[in-house]
Amino acid sequence: MPPVDTALSVIGLHKEFPKPRGLRAILAHPFTREKERALSGLDLEIERGTCNALLGPNGAGKSTLLRIIAGTIAPSAGAVKVLGSDAASLGHRLNEKVSLVVGDERSFYARLSAVQNLEFFAAMHGWFGAAGAKRVRHSLSLLDLLAEAQKPFSDLSGGMKQRLSLARGLLADPEILLFDEITRGLDIGQAARFRKLVRGRLAGDLKKTVIFATHNIEEIAEIAQRVFLLHKGALAAQGTLNDVRPHFGAVFAPEDAAET
Repeated sequence: MPPVDTALSVIGLHKEFPKPRGLRAILAHPFTREKERALSGLDLEIERGTCNALLGPNGAGKSTLLRIIAGTIAPSAGAVKVLGSDAASLGHRLNEKVSLVVGDERSFYARLSAVQNLEFFAAMHGWFGAAGAKRVRHSLSLLDLLAEAQKPFSDLSGGMKQRLSLARGLLADPEILLFDEITRGLDIGQAARFRKLVRGRLAGDLKKTVIFATHNIEEIAEIAQRVFLLHKGALAAQGTLNDVRPHFGAVFAPEDAAET
């Protein structure tokens, strides 16, 4: 078999967060902090140019993993390698290789137009003038949003807002795209069109490496080539949807489904 062209490696990843405490506990033990574990020695590899799903109950560590890969939070231990480079050593250059798009995007400015919003975010990356405008137009074109470019963000439909979120994620033309519950809040038709966009345009035509967290089995069946099943911050199973399905009973037990 030919060697696997790896886009992303997660090596022994741990992440702990301080447990929230009430005032009484803080006063009684001001210097004692209990921690809860979100990831526990996680190892996985993502092949370049593939579409991959992260599946698991609430609290399994899906969102935490995506945020560590994107560099928005730091791991407690372990490492992430992006296209062969240590993610922690890339600094701001990580944003040129990895982009995270979330389903409940709230960072757009409602009164600004779609194009003005993207111009603002392009400027945050240091792209001004003609260079910034070229990137913005290219991103809008990829997502078929040129006709809506002058509309205020508040006037866009839910599906258009999701596409604009993705257009922002594509400003740097990253090779790896991360989606966190990206179709949450969309109606059935909007979600179907978005999955077609991911499968056909991003993973298909543009050969992007896609990693998305979801609870939607239909979504996984439609677009994921590989599934990583997470349970309590660890990898419970991986493979095709049929490969991991026998593990659903143990992972999605009632006590886990009730966790937040």
